[in-house]
Amino acid sequence: MEQKASKKLENRPKTSWLKNAIFYNILIDRFARGNGLPWLPPNENQTHFCGGDLQGIIDRLDYLQDLGINTILLSPFHPTTAYHGYHVEDLYGVDPRFGTLEILKELIAQAHKRHIRLVMDFVLNHVSDKHPHFVDAQTKQQSRFRSWFHFTHWPKKYVSFLSYYELPKLDLGNPEVKTHILDAAMYWLKIGFDGLRLDHVLGVPHPFLRELHGAVTNTMPDRILIGEAAIGRLSWNDLKTLRIRHKYFIYLLSQLRINTNFFLQRQYQGELDGVFDFFFRDMVEMFFVHRAWYKPRWLLHRILNLHHLLIQRHFSSIALLDNLDLDRFSFLLADDVARLKEATRLLFAQPQPIVILYGSETGMKQAGSKWHEGWKEKPHGDVEIRRTMPWGAIDEAWFRFYKHQCDAKRKRG
Repeated sequence: MEQKASKKLENRPKTSWLKNAIFYNILIDRFARGNGLPWLPPNENQTHFCGGDLQGIIDRLDYLQDLGINTILLSPFHPTTAYHGYHVEDLYGVDPRFGTLEILKELIAQAHKRHIRLVMDFVLNHVSDKHPHFVDAQTKQQSRFRSWFHFTHWPKKYVSFLSYYELPKLDLGNPEVKTHILDAAMYWLKIGFDGLRLDHVLGVPHPFLRELHGAVTNTMPDRILIGEAAIGRLSWNDLKTLRIRHKYFIYLLSQLRINTNFFLQRQYQGELDGVFDFFFRDMVEMFFVHRAWYKPRWLLHRILNLHHLLIQRHFSSIALLDNLDLDRFSFLLADDVARLKEATRLLFAQPQPIVILYGSETGMKQAGSKWHEGWKEKPHGDVEIRRTMPWGAIDEAWFRFYKHQCDAKRKRG
């Protein structure tokens, strides 16, 4: 029965607009503050809210239209304890620091008026430990929400998002949880979003993804579901949180420094409309950053051509160089302009959708790596990647370069 459902999704015609999408990934708090207000004063480690909001994005839509993108990928805007929005406390709400539901609807309307689609970042694997349902489950032994989570020894021990204990993992096999997530997804699509980017699909059971995809396809066939599927730098203990096929074998390959994103991405063919192409990003880093691989560009092109040949017709691998969790490519290349332009041209030349991280088109700098030597993440290392948009110091030459690339990709169609 499960194989038949998968085959049916696999044969579904893909929405045509996804194939030509040029995504622009916005971290709301760090992109723009509305009505010309200045950024909020920083704290010592830059983990505070900087003041970016939905009105700020509305105010900059003409800038994005001029750049030439046609789709905005919006970070989570729900009530949250964290500036980046991924610590969700209510999947149905809007954090007042970001704006209101009315402003969100105005953003959607104004973007659509400019022929720009909006895709929202949807967190479905976990919630914040401040979420009312988790607080209730942890404080009341007979709570109806206790079964929403994976408690291993109530009330203190439970399965979380990887090793982030402040993000308890939802039990998506629970019918109430499943209904809660499915209803929330449909709610935001009906509000006017053109699709959902599903955060950390590695933690989401495959049957649930097929059910969600089927529900969206049957009611709103022009809307898309795309996933974030990257193994990253996981520990053995993280494996218990994952819901991927052959996870122990994949983990073993990753320990042998064999790229596993190639295999992971293909697990979602027939279940989603696409995933972000971390394999592309890994290959470009290997050939552009590591000197031992720098010269044989022909080999890189052969690898990428084979990669695309193995992608199903109705599935998209969304190419990227920068995202919110990886050191910016400009930093990896030590601001080598020639190599950075070559890598960017290669990104735009892909026969698939692409994504630009906010600020990449401005020449945004990154002072230090997110990682310690030994590949451990620095405390608050992600803020290096997620600096505020430098509106007063945009490199016009870089902007024109990106604008030209966007124009050329749109014309190629």
